[in-house]
Amino acid sequence: MRRFGIIFMVILFGLGFQQVQGKSLRMRLFQDFKDAKISYAQKLAYQGYWVFAPEKLPERYRGFSRVPAKCATSIVQELRENLHKLSETDRAFFRFIFLRPSPGMLPDSYDSPKGYFKIHYTTSGINSVPADDFNGNSIPDWIEETGKIFDHCYEFEIDTLGYEKPPVDNPNDPQIDVYMYNLNAYGFTTPDSQFVDGDRQVASYIEIDNNFKGSGFATHGLDALKVTAAHEMFHVIQLGYILRSTDFYFYEMSSVWMEDQVYNTINDYYANLPDFFNYPDLPLTTYNGAYEYGAAVWLRFLSLRHGRSIVRQIWQNMPDYNSLNAMQRVFVQEGSDFSTEFATFGIWNYFTGQRADTTKYYKEGDHFPEIYVSQVVPFELDTAISGSATFLTSHYSKLIPQEPQYYHLIQSYDTPANWMCEAIVAKDNAYGTYVFHPDNGGAIGYMPALSEIITIISNTQTPEKYDYTSGFQKKRNYTLKIVQGKGYFVYKNSFKKIFPNPFIVGGDAILSLEFTVEKKSFANFLVLNENGRPVYSVPLGRVAKGFHSRKVIWNGKADNGNPVPSGIYLAAISGDGLFIMTKLAVVR
Repeated sequence: MRRFGIIFMVILFGLGFQQVQGKSLRMRLFQDFKDAKISYAQKLAYQGYWVFAPEKLPERYRGFSRVPAKCATSIVQELRENLHKLSETDRAFFRFIFLRPSPGMLPDSYDSPKGYFKIHYTTSGINSVPADDFNGNSIPDWIEETGKIFDHCYEFEIDTLGYEKPPVDNPNDPQIDVYMYNLNAYGFTTPDSQFVDGDRQVASYIEIDNNFKGSGFATHGLDALKVTAAHEMFHVIQLGYILRSTDFYFYEMSSVWMEDQVYNTINDYYANLPDFFNYPDLPLTTYNGAYEYGAAVWLRFLSLRHGRSIVRQIWQNMPDYNSLNAMQRVFVQEGSDFSTEFATFGIWNYFTGQRADTTKYYKEGDHFPEIYVSQVVPFELDTAISGSATFLTSHYSKLIPQEPQYYHLIQSYDTPANWMCEAIVAKDNAYGTYVFHPDNGGAIGYMPALSEIITIISNTQTPEKYDYTSGFQKKRNYTLKIVQGKGYFVYKNSFKKIFPNPFIVGGDAILSLEFTVEKKSFANFLVLNENGRPVYSVPLGRVAKGFHSRKVIWNGKADNGNPVPSGIYLAAISGDGLFIMTKLAVVR
């Protein structure tokens, strides 16, 4: 068997795929499956045929197949885990993709200069690599460049960035195998057959296109080879941490991010950004063959705010925690939390394209598309916008006051702890930004007529369970009112909530705090025993006037290292002129 590969009117759009026709076949299949036009088994088979045999696709999908898959790693893994769900004919076809290409198919091999890789290839037939051999050593120049490129990616990702060396499949032959043949994809990485979902220290090998020719590739030639090598090498490293298919969105997101770290000037990922910026209503955990690649901008955002080592810190937590929990733990260590990061991310994503501020936000933001704004609402009197959203999504609206006035926002949510509201005001040729927690007053000040108020409603919930069908998750409701008036808000020192409560030592590791303060202060979080004596403390740093949501990591031990016994304690926040507390149950 062969392998190869602005008019002022109210605009209300249904959110989702109506916005822009998705260019990825997998994205189209994802939507058709969601709309019950095809079964799961058909979706699974069609995305496999896209990569390995496009001529087997139904006619209605063949036009989409001209664009190769960015990466087929998750496609192959999904087929592996669900092969039993396919028809007998489809099972017979796809069984072969779990096997390494045979020496009969790729008879030639080449060791990379540093010895990290063995490149398998052929110089004849449909799978042949470019034949140029200008140095006359009987090894195609393309293969020699492939070895150099993969060696560079290995040393940059491991030696420069500090990721762990991946496991090897054979201690007597420790090289990572790279197979080059005609694919309808840039490439993919495959775990060795003995490994299953949830395993750690998974050895793997790489398969990539033989020449990156064709109009469907966003990047061609050696540049395409470079970003593919960086991408797939990072998959090899990731599998060394853990194989977890529900987090494949994060595998792809971070591999695209890695492309730009290794080869910053190529920017192949620009082609994927519309698949993220056109769909802010899709969860961050979505992987549909398109969205997850554009969502690499999330890690670019985090790297610019915290340094690129933050991605490595997340991966170091991945063996023990799913991706969302791993990120949350790292954010807490950085003095932040998921809600704050995601809300700030929503603001950054507005400042792209013609609105780009390459000093304050993305350095390449002028090359990024502009975020999809779902409605434009001119208004004269108090007005309201309502909607619903699932977890880790954002809804953007543009409100245009017709009269000069002071305005403020009033928020209403069915589950307040899951939401953040951001506002961007455009007036006098300048932008101002605001982030409002659910308990905050939303004063945005004086707005001239025909100025702009951009609201961003973000559902910041981080669920324990999610997968590629995350779009099916339950949506939550919100209403945002914009009313006239200065909207001054009086805050009182108050400890609103601490959770989980009870705190189960060993089962829980993060305490979430919600509180308001009357004035700015340097604050500490304390756990007090029944006598009012502190047994544990951690600095919260500077807190401003208003509402705060903070996370702290606690292992249930006192400052002296001894475990605290089960019982009722007082959780307190103290600072300059500040002392607020609430009860906390600790259970062992």
